[in-house]
Amino acid sequence: KQWYQRRVRGVLQYSSQLVWWYLEKRGFSTSYIEQLKQLQSSLSLARKYFSLGKSVEHMRGAAVAIHINDPILRYSITLSRISSALQFLCDNVYLFSRLGLLRLDQGNLLSVSSKLWL
Repeated sequence: KQWYQRRVRGVLQYSSQLVWWYLEKRGFSTSYIEQLKQLQSSLSLARKYFSLGKSVEHMRGAAVAIHINDPILRYSITLSRISSALQFLCDNVYLFSRLGLLRLDQGNLLSVSSKLWL
């Protein structure tokens, strides 16, 4: 159920982004487009909020994966979990920055998070 909810939130966020991009290209009212941009931003922030703690979950997964006997699986799964944990950690720090709890370069955080996602 949790997986399904995350996917629905993602679809809503990216759908709103697609709609405002399309309406912007077609020359629609800027006030309506700004509302859609604000909706997309709020959905993005909500998704980051709901992923709080995921970095710990992924580090636990890496701790389990390090004990797999097959070396190829052990290294690939462990490194994948660590990368995901770091990506979620960057997202958490970005969320705290957006909420005003930290003062950091948000663009740089998003760049690092995106690189870790790949």
